[in-house]
Amino acid sequence: MRRLRNRLLLLMLLLSLTCFKAGWRCQAQSLVAEEVDALKLINAKMRVGWDFSVDPCSESKEWVDPTSNEDVARNVTCDRDLNNVYHVTSISLKSQSLTGVLPAEFANLTSLKNLDLSRNYLNGSIPSEWARLPIVTLSLLGNRISGRIPEELGNMTTLESLVLEDNQLEGPIPASIGKLKNLSRLLLSANNLSGELPESLGNLMNMEDFRIDGNPFSGKIPSFIGNWVKLNELDIQGTSLEGPFPPSFVNLTNITSLKVTDLRGMNGEFPPIENMKNMKYLVLRNMSINGQLPDFIGDMSQLKRLDLSFNNLTGQIPDNYSALHESIDYMFLTSNMLSGTIPPWILKSNKNLDLSFNNFNGSNTPSNCQSGNVNFVGSYSSTKNYSIQDCLSEDDSCLGEKKNFNFSINCGGKMVTIGDLVYEEDSTPKGSSYFTISKSKKWAYSSTGLFWRAKSPDFTTVNTSRLNMTDVGLYTTARLSPLSLRYYGLCLQKGNYTISLHFAEIMFIDDETYFSVGKRLFDVSIQVRVLIHNYTTANKGVRIIL
Repeated sequence: MRRLRNRLLLLMLLLSLTCFKAGWRCQAQSLVAEEVDALKLINAKMRVGWDFSVDPCSESKEWVDPTSNEDVARNVTCDRDLNNVYHVTSISLKSQSLTGVLPAEFANLTSLKNLDLSRNYLNGSIPSEWARLPIVTLSLLGNRISGRIPEELGNMTTLESLVLEDNQLEGPIPASIGKLKNLSRLLLSANNLSGELPESLGNLMNMEDFRIDGNPFSGKIPSFIGNWVKLNELDIQGTSLEGPFPPSFVNLTNITSLKVTDLRGMNGEFPPIENMKNMKYLVLRNMSINGQLPDFIGDMSQLKRLDLSFNNLTGQIPDNYSALHESIDYMFLTSNMLSGTIPPWILKSNKNLDLSFNNFNGSNTPSNCQSGNVNFVGSYSSTKNYSIQDCLSEDDSCLGEKKNFNFSINCGGKMVTIGDLVYEEDSTPKGSSYFTISKSKKWAYSSTGLFWRAKSPDFTTVNTSRLNMTDVGLYTTARLSPLSLRYYGLCLQKGNYTISLHFAEIMFIDDETYFSVGKRLFDVSIQVRVLIHNYTTANKGVRIIL
């Protein structure tokens, strides 16, 4: 009898330990009714497809997808309070192609700390009711959210990360955002936000990552940015902000990524970045910077990517830049006025470097216009004092007879015949710093730039949807270029030419998924003259004759 009692005691102890290790899973875990009702309303408005026959806090595959990753997720996570009552604390619905509006009912999930609805097709405005939530991280990246950023978001004092990139938001940044003292990450890129940056943002002393690229913000670069001494990443590409950089900019010694483009009012000065010793990614493009390349860039021992293209830089490449060869992966110096001799370390480099369209004039010339991954096309001045390859100079010259009078290219794809015209193959996947001449010797192209956040550096793309148009072969593929793409007609006879361009949007497809969220704008120049400005492609094929 005593032995049986001991066995029962041992069994009860084991059961107790099992329940403890499982986090009290032996007890029934059910979400409070008010939050179940909130989830049902959210489900109806966003068409999530949740299965309410299973408890949302069960951690079953209906509510927590075991295949979730950083890009795709379908998870609802719960936790229990001090009274052993379960509440929803995290919702991640990434890349689910959800439609509908943003539900105000998220505010009824009173313990929600993390909400990620990235890469869907949600629209409408951000509900002001959300300000009641104890949110720590909020991401609405890659949707169709419109309207203004609610002033009430300034009441979300627990917020540490706010990501509203790639939407259709407009108006100014509310001054109330400056009350979010815990905020370390504010990503507002690719919207239509405008106005000056509010001075209250200077109170965000924990700011580490600030991105406002692709918005028409106005005014001067504010001096309060110098208050953000913890700042690691700053992206203000493609805004309407004006320089020069404030003196306080020298305080940002922790920056590892600085991307600034198209900045007016720089007075030709190089930004005060000499104290940024930890720099890894530096973009200062199209800012009318004059003078010589500064020596201190050669001392940035961790620099991986450098883009100083489309400025007015002159003189030689400093000798100490040879130290960059150990760390650098990509360097773009294209479209400046650099001169002198190209350094030997560049001539022998296997890194992606682009020196195209400069004024080098030294005798130590490259053996080819494309040497490994280095693009030298048009890098030499037009002088005839020494013998260089034809493509190294921007001279209008032709080594052979000028016998060509037409050419046709299927950009990004294989050869295709449409009627009497044969469109030549253009399927080379390279493009970050690349120049090539076609097999027919009738044309060539030069491509410069890098898709900075892309996981794979593809420079061609293929349509995956059904195209309802004529001449489908011309719209099935495309060549991609993040910065500059130039096609050349070689050895053309003198005369008047008709140029026919075919465009179709084959990446942002016309459906209600996040693949359709986006818009492409570009200019078309012929013989240096801009003939088309801020053109946006259509989903159906368009032919433009110039």
